[in-house]
Amino acid sequence: MGNSNSTQVQPASMPPETARWVVVDDADPAIKYAGLWFEDFGSLDSKGNFGPVYDGTLHGTNSSASLEYSFNGTQVTIYGTNNHLDTSGVLDPTWECFIDGISIGSANLVVTVENNWVLCEQDEIHDGAHMLTVNATTKRQTFWFDSIRYRPSPTMSLESATVLVDNSDVGLQNSYSTDWMPLFDIANMTNSAYATFSFNFTGISLAWYGLIPIDSAHPFQDDTTGVYVLDGGTPTTFVLQRLRSDTVTQYNQKFFETPPLLPGPHNIVVTYLGNSATTPLTLDYLIIHNGTMPSRTSTASVDVSATVPSNTPATVPSNMPATVPTNGPTTVPTNMPAAVTATVLTPPQSHENRIGTLVGVAAASGVIAGSVMVLSYCCWRSKKRRHYLSTLEQSSQRSPRRITKLPANWTHFLSASFFGNIPIFRARPEAAYAIRTGSVNMIDLFGYPLQTTSDSLLYALEHIRSQSPRSDRRHLSPLRPLRNSDIPLPLPRYVAQVSELPPAYTTM
Repeated sequence: MGNSNSTQVQPASMPPETARWVVVDDADPAIKYAGLWFEDFGSLDSKGNFGPVYDGTLHGTNSSASLEYSFNGTQVTIYGTNNHLDTSGVLDPTWECFIDGISIGSANLVVTVENNWVLCEQDEIHDGAHMLTVNATTKRQTFWFDSIRYRPSPTMSLESATVLVDNSDVGLQNSYSTDWMPLFDIANMTNSAYATFSFNFTGISLAWYGLIPIDSAHPFQDDTTGVYVLDGGTPTTFVLQRLRSDTVTQYNQKFFETPPLLPGPHNIVVTYLGNSATTPLTLDYLIIHNGTMPSRTSTASVDVSATVPSNTPATVPSNMPATVPTNGPTTVPTNMPAAVTATVLTPPQSHENRIGTLVGVAAASGVIAGSVMVLSYCCWRSKKRRHYLSTLEQSSQRSPRRITKLPANWTHFLSASFFGNIPIFRARPEAAYAIRTGSVNMIDLFGYPLQTTSDSLLYALEHIRSQSPRSDRRHLSPLRPLRNSDIPLPLPRYVAQVSELPPAYTTM
């Protein structure tokens, strides 16, 4: 970023914060490929735990190749599949991303194969037309490109776009019934029977993406179901599968996708039919095909074509299932109070009258109660990113040692609590991870066990720019570990637990 000609990539006056992006699949004809590329259709879907590739396709290259895409927006992220070789510090493949000819570099990697991995990103660009270029070079390992997400210009027409609406979007604040809760800084979650979600959208289809979390108290719940109703029609059942015994938290899971709809406005009401002993319903983001987004003029008026739920009462269709087993798939019982039955599939009408208060809000115990209490939602964070830490090795049985002090410059990055005798430090965005000397047992925010056998203390602190004024963020360099060991570790983007403090660090 030392180019003095960096007039295009620069801090900008950002529009009111929303959590909406335009998603561009690798198969989009607007992407211009140069060099030898080939398409892949799902061969890597089962790799890692970040879910299948977006929309079932990847573009790969085994040579030097590039791609270009023009967009109008203020922020951009490029996704692919992380599957690289590290031969004595020489990486294969390598790539570099550019906006309007100015390099924005590439993101950090991990040792495992993961889909939906950030290849590069630029948080702040001045509003306007831009050209994204990705140059890839390979030797033996394939470079995989999956999708582009960008935050569109406020005045841009999105009538033919695919729009991602994040669970934290301001337009969804009234969509959740009262028995939903934040799941860390990633998703919203409920394990209360008959919890509802109502959303108005404009488009020809909607897909619901969530995650299947692991909980140390109840690691493998039973399968269950939910239903969704489009425009007051017939309920459609979808399955919420439990985690299997050999898996960890699974991300980017598509729980359902509506059939093709007529273009225009629609309403969807989703009802959870499980309970505290079954897989919870989570919402990470919605994908709306051919969605629209009117101009954004203020925080209060930000909208994706009428996202505020309708207050029009809906009735339960006559063919709604009629029993509720204690465990496993749950459906609407016949002995449910009339007032509740009449509103199971009704959009929430007010904070006081939502379905959660009618059926009784279960305390946030059950599926992930222990984890959520310890690693609570970081509510101050204005925008969410999805760079999750991958499993490196199996966890050891040693507990982390208690931390007695924090460096002065850490006090505004972390807050401490305890999970049993394990100190937990909730890191603010893009903060840190640390691994103490010897064999380490560190469980991060998302349930991954980590271990290192290095004899030296390793520490990584990345991208503290989020703590600086917006105009200064891009000028801050990442930090890297000071270590005496020759055992390198990848630098994950986010992490939540710190087992030991390092003595020092340096810039890259």
